[in-house]
Amino acid sequence: MTVEDYTFREVGAVYPSDGRPAGGYTSGEYLAAVSRAEAFVERARHNLADGIHWEGAESDAKDVTWYDGTAGILYYYLTAYVNTKEERYLRLVRGAARYLAVHWHDLLDEPPASFTPDFAPGYYHGIGGVGALLIEAYKVLGDESIAAVTREIAEWYVRHAKRDELGAYWNGMPASISDGGVILYLIEQAKTIGDEDGSLRRIIIEAGERLLGYGEDTGDGGLRFNALRGVRDVYQPTFEFGTAGAGFILAVLYEFTDDARYLESAKRAGIHLASLLVEQPGGGVLIPWGFDADGKPVLGEDGKTLFYHGVCLGVAGVEKYYAKLYAITGEQRYLDDARSLAQGLLSTGAPKRQTNGLWNSVCYCCGHAGIVHVFAGLYAATGDELYRRIALDAADVLVDWGERLPDGSEDWPIAFNRVDPHTITRKIGYWDGAAGVAAALRQASYLTGAPGRVLRLRDDPFPSDIPSGEPR
Repeated sequence: MTVEDYTFREVGAVYPSDGRPAGGYTSGEYLAAVSRAEAFVERARHNLADGIHWEGAESDAKDVTWYDGTAGILYYYLTAYVNTKEERYLRLVRGAARYLAVHWHDLLDEPPASFTPDFAPGYYHGIGGVGALLIEAYKVLGDESIAAVTREIAEWYVRHAKRDELGAYWNGMPASISDGGVILYLIEQAKTIGDEDGSLRRIIIEAGERLLGYGEDTGDGGLRFNALRGVRDVYQPTFEFGTAGAGFILAVLYEFTDDARYLESAKRAGIHLASLLVEQPGGGVLIPWGFDADGKPVLGEDGKTLFYHGVCLGVAGVEKYYAKLYAITGEQRYLDDARSLAQGLLSTGAPKRQTNGLWNSVCYCCGHAGIVHVFAGLYAATGDELYRRIALDAADVLVDWGERLPDGSEDWPIAFNRVDPHTITRKIGYWDGAAGVAAALRQASYLTGAPGRVLRLRDDPFPSDIPSGEPR
């Protein structure tokens, strides 16, 4: 798609609503959009001798990742199967699992061109995410050959761990996108598949010690975790690269080890996050996308503080930290902080209105699909109608945004990179394309119809069951 074919929306613009019935879309309309998204994804399917692989028009043929490759699409279809019991989904899951069993090592041997090779040992872009999603497939299918592959991946981490004075690591970035996410995978591996010789527990604890040691004392009781230290002159405090994600992982480590140091450090991460929250004129608070080398908030193109709203580096990701700490401690302050962030998001006009941190990108990573996922999860955890409202508002935007194609399928063209708005992508992946949009719309259908289930991974703190709300 060229820029001439694309309708750009400026900061402050309202998303389109032509044809929307009063009160928003119904469960059936969400599911109709899901079917069209699946049809777009299936255009990229390849049935091969060694399994099923999806190769998008703009994706790398080697990409088997969770982020935008075959593992993420397996995850989507696995959840679809759990909720529908349709055999067609099961066939796709089995075929994808067979392909991943053969090709997971491709990420290490010949990483996709779409990301730095340093991420190949990681989580969302690496083999840890492949392992985590294969564990989910094993839970549903009970296929021991799948468990065997996850053991191979786990053994790779044990054999290839590097060490320094702080502990064990793989690429050195203690973030959920990388080494922190690997910890989450290895914990799931140990708990679900097993750890007969104790090697996984030992490497998890070594990596956990390194994460503990990486925290910087802020002098006010807080701990700061900057995964980009020494890499870029910017500090991003949110989920994928910063303190919110580190605090979340520390909380999971506490659950796994019962070592109170992890919970104490997870709470101290919250003290630091509280010092960064910015009150909004319309109510609530938001957290800046990042801070420069002088400690000043990074500004957007409109000259105002840049507040992302998505999962990767924004409000939705930070909400996962608060939800996890509340689930573990039961302390009301974490629930209050989560609600204040939600109110801050609404005060900007999001998710119905464009902001400098919610731009022409509706994907799971940085846009509306991820907002649906997180706020539907918060609704499942609390029953608070505020969260259901945000999730459905974001879902309505997704339905509005889709582009119908002549063959009856539908895609979601986006300007993935905010500072490069003329580069448009039409991807199929879970984090950056149609599969993630379909997953979000399926959850929206639960919120407006019969209840459903989401297969939660270790980075996802919400209840599996999504309750139904009032039908539309």
